Amino acid sequence: MPGKERRRSPRYPVDNVFGTIHLSVPARIRNLSLSGMAVEVQAPLRIGRPYSVRLRHAEGEELTLTGLVVWCHLRSVTSGPAQERQPVYEAGVSFTDTLGPVAQRLLAFLERSAVVDADRRIFGRFRVRNHGVVKISADHELVVRTISAHGVLVETSAVCEVGARLDMELLLNGTPVKVVGRVAFARDLPGEEGQRRSELGIEFVELDPGEREKILALISRLLQ
Repeated sequence: MPGKERRRSPRYPVDNVFGTIHLSVPARIRNLSLSGMAVEVQAPLRIGRPYSVRLRHAEGEELTLTGLVVWCHLRSVTSGPAQERQPVYEAGVSFTDTLGPVAQRLLAFLERSAVVDADRRIFGRFRVRNHGVVKISADHELVVRTISAHGVLVETSAVCEVGARLDMELLLNGTPVKVVGRVAFARDLPGEEGQRRSELGIEFVELDPGEREKILALISRLLQ
């Protein structure tokens, strides 16, 4: 349910200010193969969108793959820590870069992590030990509608819950500004069929002094 946005400073409307949200969500692997994987997530993944998948096995080695979401549906609803209802989605990801050295590293990951008989070849789809928790990431473009010294109101294709922390990059007159934000407000916007969009009020929670100066300089120009 959308939260109520709390503003610490006035926001100013802007034009032609764009950026990117780097969104990363935890996922649990249901099964994994050399060609793709099925995962459980608490937020829907967009069909047809490329995602980055970071795998890590028990020895600590990491492997990052790129894949396309080919299907996604609501699987169940569970109770959260405060007994709130939380959706569980299941999605299928088809890997797009498993050639050459990447294929060999993925095969090594399967050999170390897949639950299989010792004399069985790694072929097909397998469960992963230790529940197979991974990170799935994607970049979403955003358009800034209003900005202040402490936050922004944006329109984006990213689907985020209130309270989620986001890595963002804003382009202010061509100058990139990196910031970590927290979603203070969220609501769905009408969009084209099958294309979900959101309006997000984002509070800055981590912003270097130099990056804040760039934002203040933009606001100063808006007030002239």
